[in-house]
Amino acid sequence: MLGATLSGSAFGAAVAGAVLALEKAFSFRLPGSAAALGAGVFCLLYGLSSLGFLRLPLPPQRHSQVPHGWRLSMTPRQMGFWYGLGLGVGVATFVRVLSFYAVLLWCALTADPLRAAIVMGLFGAGRGLPILVIASRAESIDHSLGVMKRLRAVTRYVRLADGVVMSMAALMLIGLAVRS
Repeated sequence: MLGATLSGSAFGAAVAGAVLALEKAFSFRLPGSAAALGAGVFCLLYGLSSLGFLRLPLPPQRHSQVPHGWRLSMTPRQMGFWYGLGLGVGVATFVRVLSFYAVLLWCALTADPLRAAIVMGLFGAGRGLPILVIASRAESIDHSLGVMKRLRAVTRYVRLADGVVMSMAALMLIGLAVRS
């Protein structure tokens, strides 16, 4: 979980910092209402996609997870830390919830490295927490893999919850943009 939190924070700060640097270099700042509207439309489209109403292309991600050789060469704590680093960044792993990209978009649109570091650090911790819980109860790596396979049964419900949250965020963001 530490690795996921640290890398999430660093990645969020880097994304926001890069946008901030571009804004300063080109003396351009996207108006808040336009940013809210863009984020709202993104959340609405991908929220509807998570709910199964639309079929949209997935943003960048990798479908591979931990290299198999890590099981042989690292202790479980070492493997967990390095795996957590990938989880925190997000795009280096398989992303099960599309709200990750909404959070990443928010980091870019705010162009505030400190806030982005906090939010992405929390998101990374949230991604790492289930792994920590599974690892703390597992008797072996094979046992933990079995637990993870059984948890895939709830993936559909997680995706539905993600779609509802994204749709609600879309309505709030679009409402903010219209009122501005």
